[in-house]
Amino acid sequence: MIYELINPHDPYTFEAPDAQVAALACLLVGGGAYGADPESGKEEDTWGVHLFSKEEDIEAEFQERWGLGINASMRKRKADTAAALRSLMIAGRAERAGIKAALEACPTQEARDAFVAVYEDKKRSSLTELASRARELADRVEALDDEVPSTLEAK
Repeated sequence: MIYELINPHDPYTFEAPDAQVAALACLLVGGGAYGADPESGKEEDTWGVHLFSKEEDIEAEFQERWGLGINASMRKRKADTAAALRSLMIAGRAERAGIKAALEACPTQEARDAFVAVYEDKKRSSLTELASRARELADRVEALDDEVPSTLEAK
């Protein structure tokens, strides 16, 4: 499903299989400052902005909704979370399909990376580089241990 990243900067969208992964991506990129608006328009697929929420309140909401804490969920769903982070692009829903087609037409990963660098630099109106930060975070998520410490299992 395509999600719009709720943020005060440029229009960003990303793909996530469900609201839990969308929430994880938002929390990683923005630490509570960003939310996810799903193309489905369904409330249960939405993750709100938690800009002024305490960390323990965000954790409690996450656990209540999905039965598992944030860290444990991230480890359990790290492949989906990393893919969601990598899919973040500076494009609204209407533009996204065209950008994806252009990326698929690039013959090599090097060409795709060059296209993305130029596109993001020209499209971005703020100094905040959310898409490149999300790609860096995806690498870090993929490197997480699968083992969930016992202290997190209760969360």
